[in-house]
Amino acid sequence: MGFHAYTAAGKARHTYIDSTGQEKPTGLKVMREEGLYPSVTSVIKILSNDMVEEWSRNKLIEYCASSPQELNETLAEFKDRVTENYLEDSRVAREFGTLTHKHLEEFNKVGYRNYRSDEDDSRIDSIMPEWEDYFNHNIVKVISPEQTLACPPVGLAGTIDLVFEHNTLGLCLLDYKTQNMRSGRANFYPNFSWQLALYARMYRINNFLDEDPRIISMVVNSAEETTGKRLFEKVYKPEDQQNA
Repeated sequence: MGFHAYTAAGKARHTYIDSTGQEKPTGLKVMREEGLYPSVTSVIKILSNDMVEEWSRNKLIEYCASSPQELNETLAEFKDRVTENYLEDSRVAREFGTLTHKHLEEFNKVGYRNYRSDEDDSRIDSIMPEWEDYFNHNIVKVISPEQTLACPPVGLAGTIDLVFEHNTLGLCLLDYKTQNMRSGRANFYPNFSWQLALYARMYRINNFLDEDPRIISMVVNSAEETTGKRLFEKVYKPEDQQNA
C-alpha cells in the first residue's frame, strides 16, 4: 500500500526508487527508514472516506441495475465485468480531478487563465469563468497556490490547494473536491472539514499565528452535462472548524 508522504521540509515524497531502479509508491517501510510524514488525506482515508465509499456504492448499484448478469454469464464473469467498468470510471474521475486542479492552480498563480486547446475538457470551459468570478469578488491576495507543509508537532504533512486573503474572512485555506452532481446538489462530507481543520492547525503552528486560518471547501461539479452552476462553496463556521 502506497502513501502520500512528505519530508520534514514539506517536500513531496510519494514515490521512491528501489534497489532495481524501479519507481514505486512510498510505503510504511520507506517512511520509517527516511522519517517521512504521512499526508493528512492518507490518514483520513484509513479512518474514513465517506465520499469515496458513497461514490463506489452508487457506481456498483448503477452497473448492476443497468447491465445485470446475463443468462450465459457466470458470476465470476459478471464480477469481472462490473469491476472493470468501475475501475475505468474511477480512472476517468481521477484524471478529471487532476486536470481541474491543474487549471485552477495555473489560474491562481497569475490571476487569469492561459487558454489552451491541447487537452481541455469542455467542462473546464464552464468551470473557469465561475472560478474567475469568485476569485475577483472574494480574493484580495493569493499567498500560495498548492502550498505543501509538514508539521512535526502534529506528525502530519500535506498540500493545501490555496492559501489566500479573503476580502471579509481574512486568512483562508481552500480545498477543491470534484463530484459528479447529477442532482445539482453538492455533498460536503465530514472528512472535508477534518482535512481542512488539520491543515489550518498545522499552518498556524508552522507560521506562529495566534489563531487558525478560516477554512473553505469548494466542490466542483464534474457532471458531463448540467444546466446549473459548477462551483459550490462552503465556508465553515469557527465553531464547526474547532469541532471538526
